[in-house]
Amino acid sequence: IVFNDEGCSDTLVRNITVHPEITASFSTDGLEGCHPLTVTFTDLSVNAVNYLWDFGDGAASVEHSPVHTFSNFGNTDTTFLVTLTTSTADGECVKSVSWPITVLPQIDAEFTFPYAQGCGPFEVTFDNLTIGGTRFTWDFGDGTVVNTLNPLPQTHTFVNTNFTDPQDFVVRLRAENDYGCVSEVVKTVTVYPAIEAGFLSSTREGCHPLSVDFTNLTEGGQSFVWEFGDGSTSNLEDPGHIFTNTGTVDSVYTVRLMALAPNNICSDSFFVDIRVHPYVQANFSLPDVLDCNPFEVEINNSSINASIFRWDFGDGTDTTTFNSNAISHLFVNPDFSNQRDYEITLVAENYAGCTHEISRTITVEPDIRVDFAPSQLRGCHPLTLDFANLSNGAE
Repeated sequence: IVFNDEGCSDTLVRNITVHPEITASFSTDGLEGCHPLTVTFTDLSVNAVNYLWDFGDGAASVEHSPVHTFSNFGNTDTTFLVTLTTSTADGECVKSVSWPITVLPQIDAEFTFPYAQGCGPFEVTFDNLTIGGTRFTWDFGDGTVVNTLNPLPQTHTFVNTNFTDPQDFVVRLRAENDYGCVSEVVKTVTVYPAIEAGFLSSTREGCHPLSVDFTNLTEGGQSFVWEFGDGSTSNLEDPGHIFTNTGTVDSVYTVRLMALAPNNICSDSFFVDIRVHPYVQANFSLPDVLDCNPFEVEINNSSINASIFRWDFGDGTDTTTFNSNAISHLFVNPDFSNQRDYEITLVAENYAGCTHEISRTITVEPDIRVDFAPSQLRGCHPLTLDFANLSNGAE
């Protein structure tokens, strides 16, 4: 209302609108955490109608109480200033509030290895590809745990003692950074059933020809390949083999058994050496095998690879010699009517005790002995005598 000096007046009426007081306020379920950090914001504003959230990382929201995930791909912590701006419906009243959210550096556990399946013992090298980690814990799933500050590869050998079923090992890598942030990754290594080759031999050393029987003790095997070291092989489970040595020194044959598992992937081998002493060949020759009594026989020794010679002359006498020189023996037949055979036997022996035997027969003719008796031994001329033939063995 206004007045002038003359008492005139005028009146103007206008309305003034006063909005209720508004506030901007919020709470969070955390102000600091590891990457990725998901934060739930709860609006605590009073009398606000409109909301604008600025998360400080280029993202925004107009929700009442939003949820947002913050990232930090660096190697130091990062702080994001989150601002909530509230307003009335007409936008006349505006309030804002800001709070810092700190995100610790990312850590991402990861590892690789070349093969996930293999035969036991299965040696595996794990390459650590973790990002942002400074402390590492490897759990290989078999009771072995390794704690290390070193990100270099880890090598571990897995063993499956089961001869029937494969075994899975859960390998776990837990990585931690200097801020206490943790990441974990899990992968599986499978080890096929165990296979263990083995066998027994009936002997491991002997003379030529040496016959050996093999008993297969393999566990977890289905098919077998035997290599006897002399160029011959066998696929039998329990084979036998004859080893030879026609040389002058010992021969050693390495026998290998390769056993193959049912999966036709895993195999194992077992080795044994078989020693074969050189062959011995007894032999001798006789210039004559039939003669008159007494019969002196020269025996020519032609044995091979022997150093000891045992002679049996078949007449109750024997001798042993240590060289291959010729020897002689006198055979006698006291019978005036019948021939007599004598079997000469030679047993030749080498340094290892290996022997070989040979026999040959000689025949001695019946004995013959000349004798006669005159009717008298003295008389006058002319002297007539009668002679009585007293010989034995003559016709």
